Amino acid sequence: MYNIFNDHFSSMFNKKFPLIKQSIKKQRKKWITPELIKILNNKNSLYKKWVLSRSLNDKVAYSIYKKFAAKLVSEVKRNYFLKIFNSRVHSNKEIWKSINNLISLNPEKYRTNPNLISKICINGKMSFDPSLMASHFNSYFCNIGAELAKKVLSPLDNSSYKNFLGPSISNSFVCNEITYSEIFNKINNQQK
Repeated sequence: MYNIFNDHFSSMFNKKFPLIKQSIKKQRKKWITPELIKILNNKNSLYKKWVLSRSLNDKVAYSIYKKFAAKLVSEVKRNYFLKIFNSRVHSNKEIWKSINNLISLNPEKYRTNPNLISKICINGKMSFDPSLMASHFNSYFCNIGAELAKKVLSPLDNSSYKNFLGPSISNSFVCNEITYSEIFNKINNQQK
């Protein structure tokens, strides 16, 4: 009876809520070449082979190929960025454009970014002007050290360190310095 119900329920569920596969395509990094993809796929297949077999030979083969692939990836990536920056060496604007692309700073994205600061309160008034907001932030962060320093006690006020300590504990003890000869004598007296 239960099996009939379960089969009926499963078929209805699958009919109303079919499993849909979606593939999320990642934007491939520009420095990854088709040859590099083949090498990385080969490395992944060696890893799968080792995981399934747990053979020492497969592990060694995978480890060697993994080091080779990592070295090659590093070299290809380095050469790609060297080529980009060397081709734009005479234009600061192009260099900064490349850096922004490298770290994904897209101006269009920032115009529509909900986390972007669109207004701040300066001296009790709301400001929407980006240059005025930037100037205020700059002033605040440039002067924050001096403002904090004013609030901290000056070391020249002749305060003693004892002013910052609490009352001493009455049942405490202090050890005086011990010399090497005292230790040596105690050890010799113990042996007798």
